[in-house]
This record gives sequence, C-alpha cells and structure tokens, in this order.
Amino acid sequence: MMLKPNTVRDLLLMGILLPLGAALAAPYASAEALRIQTFKTHGRLALSVDESVPVEWKNGSRGFEILLKGIALTDLGVPSGQQEEWKANFRAAADPRLAGLSFEETASGVLIRGQWKYPIGRNAPAVPAMETFEYREKAPRYVVDFWWKSGPTVSEVESARARVKKAQAESKARMESKQRADRRLASQKTRQEAESAVQGFCAEPLKDSTDVFLSFLPFHEKIDFGRWFSAKVPDENYSYFIPEAKTRDAQYVRLALELYKQGKPALTVRTLEFFEREHPGSEFRYEMRLLKASALVKLGLSGESDEILSQLVIDAKDSPVGLHSAMFLANSRFQKGSHLAAMESFFWLANRHPKHSLNWVFHLGAAESLYLLKQTERAAKEYQWVIENAPSDSDKAEAAIRVGDLYMDRFQYEQALASYYESLSHFQEQVKGFPSVFVNRAEALYQLGQYDRAKDAFSQFLEKHPGHPSGWRAAFRLGEISGRKGGEQARAESRHWFNETINRFPFSPGATLARMRLVPCGDQGGFDLAGMERFFREDAARFDGAGEIQMKRYGTFKALSQVRALVTLGHDDQAVTLALRELAQPANSAAQPYLGKIVNFLFRKTILQLLENGKKYEALAFYHERKEMLLKDSGNDFDYLLALSRAGSDLGLGSVGKELAELYDKSVSKSPRNGGRMIAAEQAADDLEEQARASEQRFARAKANWVSQNGASSKIPAAAASEIRNLLAGVTDESRYSFEKYVILSLLEEREGNFTAALAHAAKAQVLAPESAAKDRDLALRLEAHVAMLQVGGGDSRMALELLRALEQKIGRIQGAGGESSVVASSLGLAPAPSLEALVIAEAGALEKLGRWSEAAVAYEKAIEKGWSGDRAVFGNARALLKTGTKVEVEKGRTAMRKLASGAGDGFWKKLAAETLANDTKRDAKEGGQ
Repeated sequence: MMLKPNTVRDLLLMGILLPLGAALAAPYASAEALRIQTFKTHGRLALSVDESVPVEWKNGSRGFEILLKGIALTDLGVPSGQQEEWKANFRAAADPRLAGLSFEETASGVLIRGQWKYPIGRNAPAVPAMETFEYREKAPRYVVDFWWKSGPTVSEVESARARVKKAQAESKARMESKQRADRRLASQKTRQEAESAVQGFCAEPLKDSTDVFLSFLPFHEKIDFGRWFSAKVPDENYSYFIPEAKTRDAQYVRLALELYKQGKPALTVRTLEFFEREHPGSEFRYEMRLLKASALVKLGLSGESDEILSQLVIDAKDSPVGLHSAMFLANSRFQKGSHLAAMESFFWLANRHPKHSLNWVFHLGAAESLYLLKQTERAAKEYQWVIENAPSDSDKAEAAIRVGDLYMDRFQYEQALASYYESLSHFQEQVKGFPSVFVNRAEALYQLGQYDRAKDAFSQFLEKHPGHPSGWRAAFRLGEISGRKGGEQARAESRHWFNETINRFPFSPGATLARMRLVPCGDQGGFDLAGMERFFREDAARFDGAGEIQMKRYGTFKALSQVRALVTLGHDDQAVTLALRELAQPANSAAQPYLGKIVNFLFRKTILQLLENGKKYEALAFYHERKEMLLKDSGNDFDYLLALSRAGSDLGLGSVGKELAELYDKSVSKSPRNGGRMIAAEQAADDLEEQARASEQRFARAKANWVSQNGASSKIPAAAASEIRNLLAGVTDESRYSFEKYVILSLLEEREGNFTAALAHAAKAQVLAPESAAKDRDLALRLEAHVAMLQVGGGDSRMALELLRALEQKIGRIQGAGGESSVVASSLGLAPAPSLEALVIAEAGALEKLGRWSEAAVAYEKAIEKGWSGDRAVFGNARALLKTGTKVEVEKGRTAMRKLASGAGDGFWKKLAAETLANDTKRDAKEGGQ
C-alpha cells in the first residue's frame, strides 16, 4: 500500500522506510500504475492509485481529464528523472477509441488528459460522443470503461434528410398545384368583396372591421379651489396685526396697511421697500412681505409676488403667513396649468398642516394635479384618502367619481365601470350633483360592447341633463349604436342622432365628427362637392378634439369618410389619391386593411374605365402618378397592368408596354397565393453568375437609354426616366456596374431638381467606386465636383464649402500637369471639373449663405487679384464688406461700390451697385432719424 504523508510521524516513518519502499514498490508501480486494455465492446483505463487519493473526472465529446489530487508522478512509481520517457509511452494508445494520453504535474496534483478517437467517413457517427463508466476496485485501482455512444451514422442521417427533402418537395408541388387551381376563383371572390365594400357601404351596418370608432377621454369636471382659498390675492381673509407702538418699524407697518386699505398698492410697495431696507429683522417682516406680495398681485406683477410667497413658505412655514402663501401658490399654479408645481404645493400643505380643517382639500388638490400629470396610481391613493377623510358625503362622492376617471383616461374600461358602480352604490344621492359620472359610465359600457346598456345610459343622460356640455357625446354615441344595427330603420335612427349632435351641440367636437359620419351617404349631410371639399380642407383638417378625443386614429376616420364621400359623388380618382396618402401613414386602426381593399378596387376600376373611354394616355398618367404610393400587398387582381401594357404599345411607347408586361409577370408571381415564389418568365436568378449576367444586361439597356437622352438640355421625359430607373433597379450593388448605376441615378435626379436624392446616389457611387475609377484622375475630380455642386445647389452649405476648398487645392496642385479626359466620365455625362475661377466664386457664394461675410470678402478679393469674374467679383467683394458691420470694412465696401457704380458703361453690375448704394443711404438716414 502506498503511504500518503499526513502527519509528522508518517514523514519520519517514510524517511526510515523510503529506501526499502523504493526498492520493493517502485518497479511494480511503474509497470502497474497505468494500464490501457481493449475489449470487443469497450476500452478500459486502470490507474493503480490509493483509495485515499481524491480523483476528479471530467468528460467531453472530444476528450477527458483526470486529476489525481495531492500526488506527483513519482507517487505513481515513475522513476525520478525519467518522467518524460515514461510519458512518451502513452502519447499514442493502442485502443481504437483512444487517440492518446498526456500528463502534467500541477499544483493540484497529476493531470491526465485523454483524446477520444472516433471512426471517420460515411460510417462515422453523426453526433460523436463517448459513453463512460468510472468505478474503483479493491486492488486498489481507479477504473474508467469507455465506448462509443450508439446513434445514427453520417450516411444514415444523409439518407434520412434526402427522404425528408423529397417528401417536402412533393408536398410543396401538391400545394402549388392546388393554389393554381384556386387562384381564379379566389380572384373573382376578392373582386366581388371589394366591389361590395366600395359600392355597398351605405347599406351596411357600422362595424369595427370596416369603420373607425374614436375613443373619448373622460369628461373630467374641473375643481374650483377658490371655494376654499383665495384665487385673487394672497391675503384674502387674512387679518393683519396693527401695532400700537411708536417704534419706527411699527409706524411703517401702520402706514403701509393704511395705503393698502385706501387702494394704493404702488405706494404700499414703495413704503414696504423702505421698511425692509431700514428694518430687515423686524418682528413684522413676514406679514409685511405677505402684504407686499398682495400689493404686487394687484399691480399685475404676479411673477415677483410668487417669488416672495415661495420664500415665505420656507421662512414662515409654521405661521399663518406661510399657510396663506402656500394656499395661494397652490391654487394659482393649478389655475395656470403648472400641475407639477401645484402638486408640490398641495403636498407641502397636506404634510405641514395635517390637522388643518382643509387638509382634505390639500389632498384633493394633490390628487387632481397627479391626475393631470397622468400619475394614476398616486392619484388614486390621494382620492382614496379624501374618500375616507373628507367631512361630507358630497365631498367624498366628488373624489370617488374621479377614481373612475383615472381608469377611463387609461382606457381601462372594466376597472372604470367597477369604480363608477362603487361610487353610485355608496353615494347614490350625492353623485347626482356630478352629471359627468353618468356620461362617463355610459362611455365605458359602449367601449365594452354592451351597446344596449350604453344606449339606455346615454338616453337617460340626455333626458336628465339636456344642456350639459358633454351631451354631444351621448347623442353621437347613440348614432353609432343605431348605426351598428342592420336595416333601414336603424340607419334612419342613426342619421337622426348624428343630426341631433350637429343641431343641439353645433360648437362641440361632436358636430364635426357627426358631419363626417353623415357625408358619405344619403344627402351627404347637405354638402355638395365644393362644400364637402371645403369642409374637409378647413374644419376637418383643423379639428383637434378640444382635449376630449383620443386623436390617434382620427386621420383614418377622416380619410375613410372623405374617400366614401368622393366615391358616392363619382370622383374615384380623387378617392384613390386620398386613400393612398392615408395608407402611407403607420397603421393605427383595424379598418386600414379595409381602406386598402377600397384603394385596390378603385385603382383598377379607374384605370379600366379610362381605357374603356379611349383615354389611354390619361390611364397611363394616372397609374404612373400613383404607383409609388401603392402598398406592397396591393391585392391579387393585376389584369389592369396588361391592359395598360397594351395601351402603352398602342401609343408607340414600346418600352412602357414592355415594362408593364414585366411588372404584371412579377406581380402575379409574387402574389401571396403563390407563396412569394418567382414564376414569371423573367425571374430572379438564384445563381450569382446568372445575377451578374442579368445586371449586365439591364445596365446595358439603361445606359443606352441614358446616353440617348443625355444630350437634351431639359429634364428627361418621365417615361424615359422611369424606364432607366426600373432597369437600374435590377442592377445589384454587387455588380461591377453598380458605380456607374449610381452616377446615372444621381445625374438623373439632378436633372429633375431632386438634390437630396442626387446626393444620396452620388455618395453610394463614391463608396462603390472600383479601383479603376480611383486611378482615373479626371473621373475622380468630376465626381467630387459633382458632389460639391449638389451641396451648393441644395445641400449643406458647410459641407459644400469644405468640398469646394478641398477641390480647389487638388485642382491647384495638378493645374498644368495635363492628363487625358475620362472616357467613362464623358459617357456618363459627368461635367468637366470646374476651373479655379468657378471654384473660388462658388466658395464665396457658400460663405455668403453661411453669413461668413468677412471670409466671403477675402474669397472675392482673391478672384479680383487673379482678374477673375470681372465686375461680378468686385460687386461681391463690396457687398460682403458692407455686410460685415465693422466700420472700417463697411466704409471700404462703400468706396468699392461707388467706384463700380460710377464706372464706364451701363452694365448689370453697375446698376446693381447703384441700387445697393441707394438702399444703404436710405437705411443710414432711417437709423439716423431714430
């Protein structure tokens, strides 16, 4: 048995017995310390190690680790000095499951690492793993058995995957076959549904999927805190102490109070200023500061008054002066809409004066401020405090109904309804003084879909409170409730209530909403086309809900009403344009897909009607003007594209016809019913080589068209520009032609005055420029100049200035160096790089736009010194000097301007200089008169 040194006695014994132990035990340990055995089903690793030696085992898919803690290799019987030779015996193992072993002596003990070995090739396991079992024998030995974990081989997995792939392909083929069989019927059904949606909406009931229903904010009655404390002056109901002493400060106090009583607030303030200066520590100072603040309020200086009162709240916090100051500030801030400051004031009062008789009012004020700050949980807590502590049931009821308003404001209608029910149950008589609870409760019922109960509640509210300002809500909702029912009688009742909303509450938000409900059907709410357009352009466009309506879905509500009205009046083209504009906005209503269905139907219908009437060009124009606004998922009925294609061919626009035919193929193949697959004749290639070939073909056609049109000085025709863009859209950014693609697009946008888009394309061209473009000095300069001039024309003046200066330096360095003109740049239509003269003048212009007149003057002086731009440079320099505003520079500018104006000839710049001088003289005369 091997000894483990644990005690001093053991160490002594080992010192005595070591020679004998080394002689007898070492040969056996060296041979038997580690043994690797191979069996048919598994391999075995056996270590002869004392059972008192801790062993730590770690296994992984690639190998294992065994840590023999607290021993060294010599403890295993490895001869000292021969460790490396002993380790080499195990670097390659004979077992087919074990690749080899390595040994390392660490501070923790001997670390043995092993590397697993697996079969290779098609018979290898798909997921290699090794099963192991470790145990100890009495020998003593630590043993680990290991074998390959059973599982599928690589060959078996590949076969299984092939079978699954084949089954999926067969299933996909069957599905596609069914889709093709169903397509015609589905298209017919879609067209019928769209036609019904467009032409039959007046006969259909209102419903969430085809209409927009706006949410109302709770009618929250405002509390008048003037019932409890002053809203006019801070010292209202405050009794000042009138001192009888003959001291100087007492005399000031009596004089100030007398002047204040006589209605002389200005003299009062003046007197108190002397008082404060002479007697800053007087015992009357707090009351006099309150008096001064009140006098300032009467003088209209509320800001100065608030500063004094705010300081009194701190300095005299435990006195009646501090109390009156805080109460006035709280009410004043609340009335001004400073709800955060008001909340702080109310909480200060509530916490500082907990035993005050109005403490419940302080909590109510804090609750109201929190409500207006949307702090629902904190507001509810304060309202609950008022319910529990207010002196009367009426006051408690007022707080209770406001808890329901909190939930209504967050559109939590179930909680709001429960809260209103609790208020009505506990304060049945008191809540009658607060009508808003009844209309808010009815609204909660409506939003929860309990339309019969909501109808009864709204009807009772109008009956009991016919003149209440929130009555329009009840009348409007009764119109919608009736409109949700089918039948002629329900529609008539709905229109009756919408008319009631307009007639009884003509200046309410409901009047505008009711008109939008009425205008699509019947008599169009009394509007003709001109009146209807004026209503939507003015009243409906300015509508803001007056703080009573949640406006998130108002845009869709308005658009849907106007689109339907236009359809009813026979103006489908206007309806399409309006609907497309609304659909471009973020979706905020369940009715937007319905609006999209209307657009698709009307878009197709309008085009086909124009073609049927022989208006082929008008049909093409209608399509091109609106196609960019169409949704990506624009339905499945694309037959109008083929009709348009034929019209284009008839008009001799062969390229347009081809484009539309290709678009038809693409649209049909990408229809959702085709699962997004490309099945058109000219489909996108999956192979990169095919994509490159397609990009080359499209670019060749696009460049040919561009070169043929590029000679024209005016803007390129829309049809040609559209074809070029469509062709270039098929050129991928990975293509070798992407650089030239974006140069053409930039020049095209520049022709049309779209400088922002032109800059974006030019930036992409610079990023995608190939190495050959960088070596083409003329091409690089032309492109940089193009970008700089785009910035000058409609971009960032600061960026333009930087680019112009950098370009000036480059051209200055290479001027006179010669060089060939770029063939590529010329074929693309990039203008030659500007001269230094043009760059300096452009730089001066950019500096003028930035208001950097001194620098602009310097730039013009440089042009003058070089003899560039003649009188233009002289005028620019003079004008820039005048704009600097400095006396010396301005006089210098006037001298230059006079010289130009008095020069020979009758040129443009001479006249302009004379006008400038005349205006300058008038301005000086005006300033001198003032």
